[in-house]
Amino acid sequence: GLVLGDESLEGPRMAGSWSVRFLSNIFTSRSPLWYVSLRALGLSMGGDAPYLRWSHDFNALLPLGAPALLDAAASGIHLGSPAYAALVGSMPYACRREESTGGTSCECKPDAISEEFPSISLSFEGQAFRFLGLDSGADVRVCIPPSAYVRYDEMAGHCIVDLVDSGRHRFLYGVETIVLGAPFFRSAAVVLDLERRRVGFGALRGSPSEGAEGKASGAGGAGEWQQPSLDGATSADSGAHADACPCADPKNWWQTGKRFSPKRVVVCLIGVSMLAAYIFIGYSPSPVAQQLRGHGEAFCPGLAVADDGRPTLGGLNPLAGGYQGDFGAAPAGFGAAAGDGGGGAGGRGGGGSNRRRPRGGSASA
Repeated sequence: GLVLGDESLEGPRMAGSWSVRFLSNIFTSRSPLWYVSLRALGLSMGGDAPYLRWSHDFNALLPLGAPALLDAAASGIHLGSPAYAALVGSMPYACRREESTGGTSCECKPDAISEEFPSISLSFEGQAFRFLGLDSGADVRVCIPPSAYVRYDEMAGHCIVDLVDSGRHRFLYGVETIVLGAPFFRSAAVVLDLERRRVGFGALRGSPSEGAEGKASGAGGAGEWQQPSLDGATSADSGAHADACPCADPKNWWQTGKRFSPKRVVVCLIGVSMLAAYIFIGYSPSPVAQQLRGHGEAFCPGLAVADDGRPTLGGLNPLAGGYQGDFGAAPAGFGAAAGDGGGGAGGRGGGGSNRRRPRGGSASA
């Protein structure tokens, strides 16, 4: 839904029926149209434990995200050819592109649309702060349920999916754009702040974020969208769903570009801590490290410990030099070979004692 002429309050979704989360105005401040920064796009499956079937993180290559145009007049979600092919290819049914319209149709079961089609998960850049080009990572997520973009056409006998291949000609600031049409407005309350040139999103009453999902029915015509039934459910009645998106997060937690990722930071800190602990326990001469190495020998008998307390691998202590433990004795013939080699060299070369006779000198000299 589109909110006009009503003062909007920013806050959690449970705070009020029109409470919203405002987005970054990176693109809205540069264009007269309502472009927002889209961080990631994905397909989410599962209800209580949602998971990603497919996702694409735009921040991995685009620090500012992909420009997404909010266009209530568009009948569907318009994607560039590469993104469209990847998204449609991840649909559960054999979906195909309609050559005449660029739209999408799928073979489906009309009574299993909500269960078998994925929800579209969108992550937008929130009011994040940037420092030296680094992004704090704040985002606002919106979930588009299957009932908002899939409808069954009884005349054609298949499902019509409101995903449109817009080709490769939609660009803004040199970046391919996405158009969010009617399916998006069926799934979220959209607030346009004309004075500050910013956009806000909130949960639509009766949407999945409010605990009730809209239903596509043929009662008003084949595949016609009908307003979700509220059934008395308000935002105050669904406190359990406060600020919780029913879709899985489409953002990639490792390949994030300049976006801050708490999960990646935790993984890196754990890896560095494990490496530091290995170096300290394995090679530090401190009493604490020696005690830990002694405990390690008690629990792992195969770990040999040298006289200086350093661990050895198979009895070999690379730091102390030479062989330890079972390999303490030198291999047979090792010393003799070395001695013979030294003597032979000395014999052939004179051991460095023979000097060349100066020209014209006596033989006795």
